[in-house]
Amino acid sequence: MGRLYFFEGPDGSGKTIMTKHLFDRIREEREYFPYIEALPNKKTFAYDKIKEILSMEDPGIIPDAIQSLFLFNMIDTFESIINSILTYPNSIVLVDRSLISTFIYNSMNGGTLYDTCASYITKKTGLRENEADFDIFNKTLTHSIINPSNVFFIMPPVEILLKHSKDRMQSNEADVNDKVDNVKSTYNAYKDAYSFFSNKARNVNEFIMLDNWDMNKSEEENYSKMSDIILEMILLDYQS
Repeated sequence: MGRLYFFEGPDGSGKTIMTKHLFDRIREEREYFPYIEALPNKKTFAYDKIKEILSMEDPGIIPDAIQSLFLFNMIDTFESIINSILTYPNSIVLVDRSLISTFIYNSMNGGTLYDTCASYITKKTGLRENEADFDIFNKTLTHSIINPSNVFFIMPPVEILLKHSKDRMQSNEADVNDKVDNVKSTYNAYKDAYSFFSNKARNVNEFIMLDNWDMNKSEEENYSKMSDIILEMILLDYQS
């Protein structure tokens, strides 16, 4: 069976850069990993419809409906892409975002998707809500054949997130989450989510917070250091 790794963090945190960087580095270790795939969660029909809706100035759709599309996109990605890849021995799948982001952005916009999913899972599994950890959410909602080995939270300082937000605004690639107030609140929401899910983790390394940032070094150097840490953990995971 293969291994699944999620990369979480606010918009502009560097998840996509990190995923690509690791993809290139892991491909160099072909003797260990003959099959690797990096997925940005942007290969499905659902994602195209989501982007179309989000590009509207006032789509007139409640937050739960929009985030439900994100949830459907995750389920579609699992069933149509990820599950088949993970059947290959020693395969690796790196995924940009997980259900955590869906719950965070839904909650920030006044939605109740997390509570709805938690209620569904408790009925489906017979567990009490406080017993349903991330793996149970993941398996019940997406029918995953394997739980993620790690969920890495890429968390550069708020100053870096604000810089990336301003860069996107100048390039006309910004969205509602790039507003200054939203950047700060999103950062705090991811910190809270890490605390919430890591307290329910099945092992101490399931959720990894990567927030050590040296402001005296370049972004490239900081991301390279994060990449070294993640790659080392992946290699150790396979050797165990």
